[in-house]
Amino acid sequence: MEAALTVRPSGDNLWKAAVDSVGDELKAQIDFKQESKVDTLGELLSVTEKAKKRLTDRAWSFKRSSGEKVIVRDVLGKVAKWVNLVKQVGDFAVQFDPGHAGVAWAGIRFMLTVAVGDLDTYKGMFETTAEIAEYICRTAVLESLVKGKSSQAADELSRAIVKLYISILTYLSRATAYCNQNTFKRILKYGVLVSGDLESSFAAVAPAQDVVSRCALVMNLEAQLDSQVELRRIRESFDAPMQRWDGALHAISDQLEGEQRKKVLQWMSAEPYIQHHKQTKGEVLKGTGKWLLENPSFLKWKNESASSILWIRGIPGSGKSKLMSIAIEDAMSAFQAKQSPQPAYFYCSRNSAEPGRSDPSRILASIARQLATPEVGGAILEPALEVYNERESQASADGPLRLEESKELIIKLLDQYKGATMTIAIDALDECNEDTRGDLLEVFEFLLEESPCLLKLLVSSRDDQDIVYQFENYPCLALSSAHSSSDIELFVASEIIKELTAKADGMFRWTISFLSDEDNPSSPFGLWDQAFRGTTYSKWRMDLPTEFSYCFGLMPFVLLPVCIFDICGVISVHEWKSLTKKGVEIVDGKTPIELAVERGSINIVKWALDNDIPIPFTDELLFSLNWSKGTEMLRLFMAKYGSEFPVTQGFVQGAAANKFCAYEMTKLLLDTRGTGIAITTEFIESVICSRGSDDNVLKLLNFVLDKVEGDIVLTDNTLSTVASDTTKGEQVLQILLKKFGKQSFPVAQHILLEAAGNPKCGDKLIALFIQHFGEQLEITDELVNNAAANSTVAFSHLLRQSGPSLQISDQCLELAAEYNARSFELLLDKYADAIVISQSSVEAAARNPDSIKLLIQRHGSEIQITSDVVEIAAISHPQSLDFLLKNRSSEAKLNEDLIIAATRCNVGVFDFLLDEYEIEITEEVMKTAAQYNLDSLEILFDKRGDDIVVTEDVLLAVAMAYSTQLFLRWIEPIVSMFMGKKEAETIASITPKVCAMSAALGDESGLECFRQHVPEELRDPNWDSICRLCVAAKEGNLEVVESLMQEPIPLDTKDNLGETPLYMAAKNGHTELVKLLAHDKRVNVNSLSIFGRSALLEPCKYGHDEVVEVLLAAGAEIHFIDADGDTALSVAKEEGHDRIVTLLEGKS
Repeated sequence: MEAALTVRPSGDNLWKAAVDSVGDELKAQIDFKQESKVDTLGELLSVTEKAKKRLTDRAWSFKRSSGEKVIVRDVLGKVAKWVNLVKQVGDFAVQFDPGHAGVAWAGIRFMLTVAVGDLDTYKGMFETTAEIAEYICRTAVLESLVKGKSSQAADELSRAIVKLYISILTYLSRATAYCNQNTFKRILKYGVLVSGDLESSFAAVAPAQDVVSRCALVMNLEAQLDSQVELRRIRESFDAPMQRWDGALHAISDQLEGEQRKKVLQWMSAEPYIQHHKQTKGEVLKGTGKWLLENPSFLKWKNESASSILWIRGIPGSGKSKLMSIAIEDAMSAFQAKQSPQPAYFYCSRNSAEPGRSDPSRILASIARQLATPEVGGAILEPALEVYNERESQASADGPLRLEESKELIIKLLDQYKGATMTIAIDALDECNEDTRGDLLEVFEFLLEESPCLLKLLVSSRDDQDIVYQFENYPCLALSSAHSSSDIELFVASEIIKELTAKADGMFRWTISFLSDEDNPSSPFGLWDQAFRGTTYSKWRMDLPTEFSYCFGLMPFVLLPVCIFDICGVISVHEWKSLTKKGVEIVDGKTPIELAVERGSINIVKWALDNDIPIPFTDELLFSLNWSKGTEMLRLFMAKYGSEFPVTQGFVQGAAANKFCAYEMTKLLLDTRGTGIAITTEFIESVICSRGSDDNVLKLLNFVLDKVEGDIVLTDNTLSTVASDTTKGEQVLQILLKKFGKQSFPVAQHILLEAAGNPKCGDKLIALFIQHFGEQLEITDELVNNAAANSTVAFSHLLRQSGPSLQISDQCLELAAEYNARSFELLLDKYADAIVISQSSVEAAARNPDSIKLLIQRHGSEIQITSDVVEIAAISHPQSLDFLLKNRSSEAKLNEDLIIAATRCNVGVFDFLLDEYEIEITEEVMKTAAQYNLDSLEILFDKRGDDIVVTEDVLLAVAMAYSTQLFLRWIEPIVSMFMGKKEAETIASITPKVCAMSAALGDESGLECFRQHVPEELRDPNWDSICRLCVAAKEGNLEVVESLMQEPIPLDTKDNLGETPLYMAAKNGHTELVKLLAHDKRVNVNSLSIFGRSALLEPCKYGHDEVVEVLLAAGAEIHFIDADGDTALSVAKEEGHDRIVTLLEGKS
């Protein structure tokens, strides 16, 4: 269509103006022949579609210099999109100039043809074709609107468009010249052009486009566009998602019945991922989080033609999961609109009731399951069926997909989507098991490297060090207050204010009606004035009327950062000044202004400065400048006070440590007040220790070091910080070495130890130390041991540096075996003749599945697998235990003791045993799970609920869980689990003995839960009093104990550990309570716990000398020896309590 070539008439032609303006050298590269230029767009579209068709069955891609994998088909799709759109613009505008507008499109066609033919050579130019096409198409709409306009703004826009066209022609002509050279000449003549002139030519296009956009904004072309229906429709399609959809996927058939299909999918993964998404999505407040979908980083990740990861990082509570649900919904909408396949996603959680949500193998299995069905409930793709059928033929289809299996299957499934774009989202990666999530991170990189289709990975997490290290080179969206402020405002407006209004019984209307009456003492003005004047927060809150007090009472906890300062603004400027001078404190010992500064309330601070309200600039206040708004706040202060603003050394170092804007704040201070700021060693340490992003810290460090004049001696503390830095330690060390040279480095042994123990970059740090200090380094056994446990490469460096004289100690071998199988393998290979495999080494290897496999493969006949080795494996790692049970079955037997050990100590091993072995659920297993490991108990109910054993002893163990499981404070949910599976047996097993145990433990809720199932005639009326006595004894509540001692209750009641109320009071140092109990004839001061300890031993251990005196006076014996072989005298000596030692020796 000829009209597609331009939207300007020849008399008002901006393309012609651009062509006339380029230099003769560049113009010589442009072909102005009229033949065939009318059909340029049609020819370009034909070239594009033919190239796409050739790639239908090929996963053609290339890598950028930065490492991202670019899918060629997707780039071609973008070119086709823009060509079609510019044809529509041309059809509407009905204007063309075949000799000039067609020049750019001919250049694009030429570049595309050449690049597709030799992608290895021209991949640098290939991606730019889509961007150039987009620029031309967007500008065509603006050009059509400005045509015929006569004004200064229209002329400015026309000139900007001409400059844009000149930049496009410049790039295209240079690219054409480069491509037209033969290979040898191009290398000789244009080798520099590609990396220099050509790249700079393309880099000039985007800024020119920005100028056009700004000029269009000035001319208000958006409003004019609204009146042009057709052009508006075309413009809207510019930003519409590109169709990345393969309809053939949704026409497949797997020939399976519904139940069989369900069986296959359940085998792949039973994780309720849809339920998790619905739950998270349901918590999103309507209208919040929409900024994410418009965020430039998100849009670039979503729309570019490269497979990539976008990492959403943020502190706990910053809304990461809710944002992920919004992104997943966005991908689901694209699927419903047939723009891309259905996304795969997973919400991780470290919830003991759902262990699969933190297990990398189950996470990947769930992703594989979702990829296996292009539509929920639809047919299963062939690769997944092949894996299932193979497992079934081997009679192993009951076992779960292993991580490696899932990884390979995912790649095969992605191959089915190679004509489309697949999105995979993983939320809360930090909730994944930190011992094994490294495997998951490696899989992510593998998928990006090997994916046959365009792959978009979206991951959210906190800033855990291993995740930061893995993702530091990928695009990142760090959540901050700037992102969430609008969401918070919406939440306040729609939820909190609504709640306060509902509960305040019309208070807001009452407030508004009195708002303007400053003289009325009962108005809000008056109340506020009275409330602040000379009183503290707690007092004036009580002075307010009930409804006003209720409303404001919630604010410090809910609305303080949002509302308190605005409410404070109702009092007069004079009163603000007065309050600030008086130092009235309202929250946490801070004045309103101090809070405003600390919490980044820019508007309040501006208001205070404008009204000359004094601000006490202490080091503490300046150091606490709101981190996310520190630079803005600092500019306000410096603009207001100029040279009078106090800039102390402490404040500068605090700015350097700012997490969000250290570079900006420090640069501002050094640039404006640098003459009064000393760059000291402490200052440099502040920079190195800054908690900002690695790039910003390194940028700041280089900037600060450039300001250093004179000698700086780096301290041990500085180098220790560098050596232990797991993300940027190597880069910081290189910068310091380059700046100061090795003469400024006091490389002490402890610094080398920290470097060797650095799990992320210890290898690079050790290599640098060896490179620069060489023979000066003392390579000790401790240093080698540290490296062996943490970094194989660092260990290898140290072995080479020390030479053959190094003696490998047993400790070194054990550390490597337990913590670093690769170091262990290095030792087995390099020092095979020198090392002796001791039984301790075998036990250490049992804690690491890779090490025990190596050991048995290399030294199988030499080592003995004892019951201790097997038990260590049982409490350490399921793969270690599984390997021993299968490969050393004559020595490694799966018995009840092993099952109990796993039940108590390692829920992962216990879960594995339930899946892989036919184990008997005995009463002892049930008691162990109930008393010591609620996670194991929940897995038991989930997987073997029909086999659980319910007895009185098991319920006693449930009662004891109150004291043995630190975070368990409610027994009722556990009892409910038992009731749900075996109600009759559970009720029959809840005996008076079980209730008495809860009472002796001081568990009031547990007692109530159990007692309701005991017949009334069997209930002890003293249970409640005993329970209260034990609680009061622990807490030292003398009044309650005195009252209870008047009742006929056993004062020597023992809990599950045999501890009495006297024992509890003595242990916690409640002297007066010990006096009361110890001198009562009903109390035995020499009663022993199940560990053989009397009430005297505990205060001797913890230094409660007055309690010891009371007990000795009451007849406490000092000769008891406990289960550990300790006496009251021995623990007092061991803990250094000299006065207690003297008291005890006086009694011996």
